Amino acid sequence: MKRGEVNRFLVVLVSLVCVTFACSSYQAEKHYKKGVEYQKIGECDKALEEYSCSLQCDPQRIDARLGKASVYEKQALWNEAVSAYEEVLSADPAAVEAEYSLATIYNNLHKWDEAVNCYKNVVAKDPANAEAYYCLGSLYKKQQKHDMAMDAFTSAVQVDEGFSQAHYHLSLLYFVDGEFEEARKHAESAQKDYPQAYKLLSLIDEETKESKG
Repeated sequence: MKRGEVNRFLVVLVSLVCVTFACSSYQAEKHYKKGVEYQKIGECDKALEEYSCSLQCDPQRIDARLGKASVYEKQALWNEAVSAYEEVLSADPAAVEAEYSLATIYNNLHKWDEAVNCYKNVVAKDPANAEAYYCLGSLYKKQQKHDMAMDAFTSAVQVDEGFSQAHYHLSLLYFVDGEFEEARKHAESAQKDYPQAYKLLSLIDEETKESKG
C-alpha cells in the first residue's frame, strides 16, 4: 500500500472511530435520561435497565453508576447499593456524593465504624460539608466519644453558623460538662429553628442559679 493510500486509510479509520464513539455517547446519554425519568416516577426496574444500557454504551459514565446505586438504595437493597456506590468510588475516588450515600446506608444499618470512616472521607474531600460534620458528631455521641463529638459539632457550626441542630447538640455536651455559659451560647443560637432549645435554656438557667447559690 502506497503512502498516500495509507494516510487515507488512517483518516477513514479515525473518522469511523470518532463516529462510533459519538454514537455510543449519544446512546449512553439517551439511556441515562430515560433512567432518570423512570426513577422519578418510581419505575425502578426500568430505571435500572436504562442505567445499565447507558453503561454498556459508555462504561465511564459516573452519573449512570450513581443512578443505579440510588435506585438500589431507594429499594432498600442495601448490599447491591453498597456494591454500586463502591464501584462509583473505584471509578472516581473524588465522588463525594457516593461516599456520603454509603455513610448514610451504614448509619441506617447501625454499622457505626463504617459510617464514621465514610463521613470522615466526606469531610476530607469536602471540608465545607456541615451536614457530614453533624452526622459524624452524632455518631461519635452514640459511641460515647464525647470530645470527638464536640469537635465534629464545632466544625459543623464553624462551616454553617446557622446550623441549629449542631448548636443544640453542642449545648447539650457543654451542659453535661458543666460549662453553662458555652451551653447557653449554643442553645440561644439553636432556639430560633430548634424548639427543644427552649427547654434546655431553662435547665441551664436552673443549674446556673444553683451553682451560684
